[in-house]
Amino acid sequence: MPKLAIALTALLLAGCAGSANAPADQVDAKSLAKIVEGYQPVGTTDCVDPNRVNYSETVRGGIVYRSVTGGKIYINHIAPQCFTPNGDDILVSYPFAGRYCKGDRVEWVARFSRVRSGFCVLGDFTEYQKAKSPAS
Repeated sequence: MPKLAIALTALLLAGCAGSANAPADQVDAKSLAKIVEGYQPVGTTDCVDPNRVNYSETVRGGIVYRSVTGGKIYINHIAPQCFTPNGDDILVSYPFAGRYCKGDRVEWVARFSRVRSGFCVLGDFTEYQKAKSPAS
């Protein structure tokens, strides 16, 4: 029985360590700047159609959604009170009415253990469009 108690305690402590991620206010500005290089902000929107998004990635401080055509990027900046994921976690979205919208819940799940490692509620999406080259 003591071996079982020790094993369970170790698992619980590992779970606690996973939930003590750094807050999202520690934005990875370099990564976000690199992602939007060659794009310009065109405004904000409350929702993004998942059928028009073919790729998403999480960067410390934001979720990046890339459009199917490659001409647009949407960044949802994660609120500072949210817990952010570890590097190899999988983003799980719970869209309401078939779209990713402000107020929707998202969470991250550890790839191998399937334990929830972070959660958040989406805010506004900043829309970026490919910058047009200057006319010569």
